[in-house]
Amino acid sequence: MNAIATSERTVSRPVARITEPTSPLDDRRPPEAIGPRRRCTYAKLQVTGLMGVAEAVWIEQCLVHEAGVIHVSVNPATGLAYVVYDLDRTRGATLRQAIEHVGFGAQAI
Repeated sequence: MNAIATSERTVSRPVARITEPTSPLDDRRPPEAIGPRRRCTYAKLQVTGLMGVAEAVWIEQCLVHEAGVIHVSVNPATGLAYVVYDLDRTRGATLRQAIEHVGFGAQAI
């Protein structure tokens, strides 16, 4: 036990001992047991017509439901959308069309 001294009293807390894998991927499984590798890339898109946070969240929700999209982040202050996606399942043009389909403009930068 380590002791932490405060102005009023001393508090003891246990020291964490990590002996087991901290993640399911830390074990010694062969790569084929984990699953197929993805060919991932990212797109940086300038979104036009974005007025606030609610619209940024709406775009994120629309993009995350597209096939092959792994992660989406839309910054309402700059109007930039960062999308990580699987090259085997979608393309950048498809992402741009998805944004345009919900009423905003999008251009790859």
